Amino acid sequence: EAARLFLESSKVILCGRGMSHILCQWLASDLGGVQIPSMITNPELNESIYATLPAIDTGTLFVAVSFPDYYFMTEQVARYAKRKGAFVLGISDRKSSGVAKISDALLTARTTTRMFMNTASTPMALINMLSSAIKIEGDKDEGIIGEEFGGLFH
Repeated sequence: EAARLFLESSKVILCGRGMSHILCQWLASDLGGVQIPSMITNPELNESIYATLPAIDTGTLFVAVSFPDYYFMTEQVARYAKRKGAFVLGISDRKSSGVAKISDALLTARTTTRMFMNTASTPMALINMLSSAIKIEGDKDEGIIGEEFGGLFH
């Protein structure tokens, strides 16, 4: 369902700070590989936010990525996007995070392991699975799934 959001939205805006910004960059790179343009905004940088706000409207998929340490401006921009009619997809580590409470849909990945606090491995795996799902869903739309098997699976 989340993959379909990326394929059906007229605009994709990714928002995150710190490690979350790195996840946004990775996702943007993967989206570019499947011909889905996106904008990245860093809520820590005023000029980045002010450049993004006018682009948000009802056709926008606003992806708020927020992992510890959470940043209040990510939540504020997500609230603004929601007020402008955008669909807000949250990506966070728990259902109780601020972004999770604002989001229309939520993907979660734990960031705490026995040995490390705030490890990026699980969120990176989530981004990787999401990117794969977007590619698979896009290929279904194009009717090219199964080409390696002589096109049996259109």
